[in-house]
Amino acid sequence: MGISHFIWQERYWPLLERLDPGKTYDYLVLCDLFGYDVQHQCAQEYGMRFHGRALNLLRKYSGKKAVQAPSKPCAELRNTSHFHVDFMGRYTPPGCTGMGILLDDLGKDLNPTSYPILSRLFGQGLSALLSCARELGYRLDAGGYVSKCELCFEIRKYLVSRDRKGHPDLTPELFYAQNF
Repeated sequence: MGISHFIWQERYWPLLERLDPGKTYDYLVLCDLFGYDVQHQCAQEYGMRFHGRALNLLRKYSGKKAVQAPSKPCAELRNTSHFHVDFMGRYTPPGCTGMGILLDDLGKDLNPTSYPILSRLFGQGLSALLSCARELGYRLDAGGYVSKCELCFEIRKYLVSRDRKGHPDLTPELFYAQNF
């Protein structure tokens, strides 16, 4: 169509003008050239979060640190500004790939038998999920995590590997079988 470039936000144009369009830049060179972590800055400006498969990006470019497991309900689960519905008719909370609520159950109190993981996260937050996982042998990574969302994902991955049938809200199963 004859479009040489597409800029979503005009404010990025001065930054992009500093780059050679015929050259490929790696992440660290861009950070050095711009003087800040452009990937994180852009993600924050657009309201993007590193959840689901995007955790792989965060792991690649961020250092691990000690992460606290909050004991308050997970705010990300309550956000309805962006979500998905999978082909099986399950609502996937925003950024929480690998969990699902049947559409017929939306707007109702979640049955803890059908939704043991989501019930914990909605009720007492990540600390309740961590307690449950520790009872089943989960150990925190001494090196830490890049975010509380990575900790949540790692706990869920562990739970699925231990007992798939006991966690029906961790879905689809293939999501957890992939190499993360």
